[in-house]
Amino acid sequence: MLIKLIGAAMLFACGGYYSKTAREKAEKELSEVEFALSLIVRIKSEIADYGVPLGEILKSAGVNGGSEGVLRELTCEKVKECLCDLNLIGRGYGKEELRICDKIAEGLGALKKETEARVREVTAISRVKGYGVAAAAVILLL
Repeated sequence: MLIKLIGAAMLFACGGYYSKTAREKAEKELSEVEFALSLIVRIKSEIADYGVPLGEILKSAGVNGGSEGVLRELTCEKVKECLCDLNLIGRGYGKEELRICDKIAEGLGALKKETEARVREVTAISRVKGYGVAAAAVILLL
């Protein structure tokens, strides 16, 4: 009986671990979207207010390597797709650069809403999957 209880505890621990890792992965994607969105807002305000070059803006934000450095730091492919026009900033006129920033920010805003909804969904579903499957396995094995 003691072995069955230890096994049941291990199943529930595995279910909890699954739930935790699934939620952390979704939250990491959300944090990358929020970072990219805040970076674009900062770039837009620096260009609009002071006309600062893109390289200096990124260095002050702690990103080395220019726009390629930003893309290297990110792991979420959807965020990288939204930032594909980032390399166009710094090569044209100010109004065009602001328009590009608005386009990128719009795409990232939509991605943020989608990712926030997915985080809530993943949290709920992963709990049901993790703990539900563990409970079902314990019931079947007892």
